Amino acid sequence: MDEKENAVSGVKEPTITDASNSVKEGKVSIPNNMALMGDDHVDPQVTKDGFKLHPQPTGDPLDPLNWSSIRKHTILGIVMFKCVPIIESAMLVFFAVISDVLTRPKVGDLFFEHERGQKLGLWVLAIDSGLLLGPTFGGFLNVVSAAWINWFNAILFAALLVLELLFMPETLYPRNLMLQRVPLATDIEKVAHKQETAENVDLSRTKKLFFLNFKPVPGVRHPKPWDSIVRFLLTFRFPVVVIGVLGYCFIWYWWVLSVITMLPAAYVNYSPLIQGLLFLGLLLGTLFSEIFFSGTLSDYIVAKLAKKNNNVRVAEMRLWLAYPAVLITAIGLILWGISIDKGYHWIVGQIAFFLFAAGIQIGNTVISSYIVDSYPLQSMSVITFYAVFLNLSAFINPFFIAPWQASSGWTWTFAAQGIIVFFAGIPLFALLQRYGAVLRAKSPQPSWVNPEFDTSI
Repeated sequence: MDEKENAVSGVKEPTITDASNSVKEGKVSIPNNMALMGDDHVDPQVTKDGFKLHPQPTGDPLDPLNWSSIRKHTILGIVMFKCVPIIESAMLVFFAVISDVLTRPKVGDLFFEHERGQKLGLWVLAIDSGLLLGPTFGGFLNVVSAAWINWFNAILFAALLVLELLFMPETLYPRNLMLQRVPLATDIEKVAHKQETAENVDLSRTKKLFFLNFKPVPGVRHPKPWDSIVRFLLTFRFPVVVIGVLGYCFIWYWWVLSVITMLPAAYVNYSPLIQGLLFLGLLLGTLFSEIFFSGTLSDYIVAKLAKKNNNVRVAEMRLWLAYPAVLITAIGLILWGISIDKGYHWIVGQIAFFLFAAGIQIGNTVISSYIVDSYPLQSMSVITFYAVFLNLSAFINPFFIAPWQASSGWTWTFAAQGIIVFFAGIPLFALLQRYGAVLRAKSPQPSWVNPEFDTSI
């Protein structure tokens, strides 16, 4: 195991160069600074800006990293479409193992690390938008009849099923195994050049699997049924993930349900149709922040900072956007509470919603990108950990927000929430940015990796 000096934090981080290391020994099995082809080490593929690509693409046209942009973004769009606002948290852990074995398109299978902020931003955009579009559509459908709300959901699920069957191939790819058998992609911008070596590999993968595949994907080591639960619990040993996720979920994100739960009571004189339309301020803030100030900007900031850091990316570079996001979230909460208490024009509430939702969306992208950048080889586990607590925080909030508002009034209820977000969020993320690399270095080495990086088969 080699060591390299982290140019930002001064912390020495282990770099694994032997892809044959066993996961059972607690060592990551993917090469970090070299790409393995048989017994020969070669220079890794890099972007035009000189950043090392992660994951490393093979010369295999069946490698999802080599698929066309249209195909990749079609799959991403369907994944976004299937996102729903409320998911049973327990199901995420007990059934996460299925996604490590059978068919399950995943954002990390399709895109490189330097694209991660934007793509994860789009994923969380879908989660947040689903939460906000539901009441808007519900208001319109309720005009027809309450039953049409359920009919509409059934139609959406039917459309989703058709899209999944027609346009979603398997994306789990035996990357480490294929890196040992086929050359690296020599030109990632022109992936049409097929490698005969890849053609001769007798291993069914991605688009060559059966249309309806119910068998474990070959070429990767699949976790046991109970591994997802064990890994979820073991994730508590990684402080940067725990601090980042719990801090975001229970200091910052869960106030989303305060606003959504209390909106009908705040605008009680409006019809359900108009109340549904009042969610548009939240939706516009979410969309605007993602397009201009979230995933894409996060990738840009990381790229600029990495250039100043000898082309070394550090996960804490993701956290710079958290500070303005915390600020505008707090302003939005305080402004909305005052606007309801003082009976201001509804447009003031829409401006507050816009600011609040923009801050939440930026924070969502920052945290999801940060934890994946911190543990890219365990991305499935950390995202599951994140999704569970995100849903738990949404589940808990409605139990106390109505009594709180009834006893404290609109202004102080939501001003208190804004104060909590700002005065707890800023120090928390500042400390995480300052000491995150140190905490990672002192944390135990994860004893597992995503199936696509596991050579122990």
